[in-house]
Amino acid sequence: MSARQTLRCLASAIGIPKTTLTRHLAAGVFRRATTRVKPKMTDVYKARHLAFALAHVERAFGGRDYRMHHMYDYVHVGEKWFNLYKVSTRYYLTKDELAPYQACPNRRYIGKVMFLAAVARSRYDAIRKTYFDGKIGIWPIVEYVRAQRSSANRGKGTIEGENRCALRCSKTTLDHMLLKTTGDILEAGIEHGWTIETTCQPPRSPDMNVLDLGLFNAIQSVQYRYPMHKLQGLIAVVEDAFRGLPRTIIDNV
Repeated sequence: MSARQTLRCLASAIGIPKTTLTRHLAAGVFRRATTRVKPKMTDVYKARHLAFALAHVERAFGGRDYRMHHMYDYVHVGEKWFNLYKVSTRYYLTKDELAPYQACPNRRYIGKVMFLAAVARSRYDAIRKTYFDGKIGIWPIVEYVRAQRSSANRGKGTIEGENRCALRCSKTTLDHMLLKTTGDILEAGIEHGWTIETTCQPPRSPDMNVLDLGLFNAIQSVQYRYPMHKLQGLIAVVEDAFRGLPRTIIDNV
């Protein structure tokens, strides 16, 4: 397979001109395929994924058939980085139009903000006679500070959001934080008469991340329509996109 990564290498390996291979590719004689590195799945991880999936399968009341859990008693919590703008953007222009010029010293310097979101499945509220869209909230993880000096973009003392938090945790630290957080959530729920449990998705299971597959992708598709160059503008766009999402998107994840 190593000699079949480009048309030039393939032509050299089999002795057929590159132009002939190009015609055969256009005619559908062979095709171009792309492979990506995927998480390595051991038997232990496969067993965890299977157990996680089976935990959401239940038997219908009074019946013999099985069905997926309704998820009405679940709240999904997750985080995601949102960039100010994309590294590569596609535009549809007329014949004489020029593409917008974008420049940045390095793609690592593109500003970004981490957001924490919590959603549940939408449902009809019979008491209020209306639908609950399932949106609990989305919050930027930033530190709001006052500007120390004036600049061309803002005056001294203006409150701005900045990414100043750098957190590096080992797995042991994260497990301890999760255990402590679970205890705090359980105590808060008991205080209000609720029974709350926290569960995590299995490791190496990006296809089971509900928020990344549905909510965050929908928000990001809207957010990239309005490229920003300030973190405060990015926060406003993401929050507006979250509020504008129809409940059907969350319900169909």
